[in-house]
Formats: sequence, C-alpha cells, structure tokens
Amino acid sequence: MTRSFKDLEQDVDWLKQIIRAWDLDGVPQDFRAITRAWVPVTHQNGVRSNTVTFARYAIVGKLAVVQAEVVLTQAGSAGSIITVSGLPAAIQHVNANASIGSVCGSFKYDDTGTANYSGVAVALSADSTAFVVETGSGGGWLGIAPSLATANGDILSFVLMYEIA
Repeated sequence: MTRSFKDLEQDVDWLKQIIRAWDLDGVPQDFRAITRAWVPVTHQNGVRSNTVTFARYAIVGKLAVVQAEVVLTQAGSAGSIITVSGLPAAIQHVNANASIGSVCGSFKYDDTGTANYSGVAVALSADSTAFVVETGSGGGWLGIAPSLATANGDILSFVLMYEIA
C-alpha cells in the first residue's frame, strides 16, 4: 500500500494532537483534565431515567473517545432494544450503506441480581448507539435477545471510539 504525502501529513497532525494531551515530562495528564463531561440518555421503549456515575469524552482531531457508566433508575420493557442517545459528537458514517450496525465500541451490562452481559456497541444513527450481546451470552440486541427489562439498579458501562462528522 502506497501512502501519499498528504496521508503522512494528516498522521503527523494527529500525533501532534495526541502529544498535546500529555504533560511536558511525558506523564499523561489526569483523564478528567483532558476530557469533558456529557449526559447519556438511555432508552428502552422510551426514555429511561438514570444516574450518571461518570460520562467523559475527548475529541482528538476527528476521533471521539467516549466512556460512561450509568445506573438505571426506571424500569423498561422486556423485549425492547436498549439504546443510548445524545452522544457528544455525531458519528461519521463511512458511506450510506454502513450507517447502521457499524461497530464503534464495547459494553458491559449488569442486570442486577440476574446476570452480566457484554459485547459490542454499534451505531444506530449519528447520535445513538445500541448494544449487541456476545453469542456465548445468548447473542442479539441487548433487551431483545436476551429479553430483559431495564430495572432500578442495573448498570450499563461502555466505551466508544469513532470518527466524528
């Protein structure tokens, strides 16, 4: 694969932005010092209230890194997909055919007192994501397969990394 000079310039610019996120002595800054807070909105057959344990994001060039953990405080509806919206930066889709289902991160869901689920986060739209459970855990959209309802005390944590629009 041959890379153009423009590609190399873009790589250098990206690396410069990353280096700026580090202290002069090479020790990384506190994560909170280089990120901003945001408020994730959880859904399962409608908006479901939650308490944000933490929700931080950083944008480096056109790369967004998002990390959050929320404790659900309102029951949802079993058999309905669990999603998060209100992402801090819009997801850039590679092309019109890849807009839904593009993997953009990972998640863990603690269905308190029942089971833990983990898998990948996928883009649903420019500002929302859903979660696909690993096949060994039943496999499918979280909330549908396995069929579960959000409940008070359930914990959803996730990390996303995607190109922004």
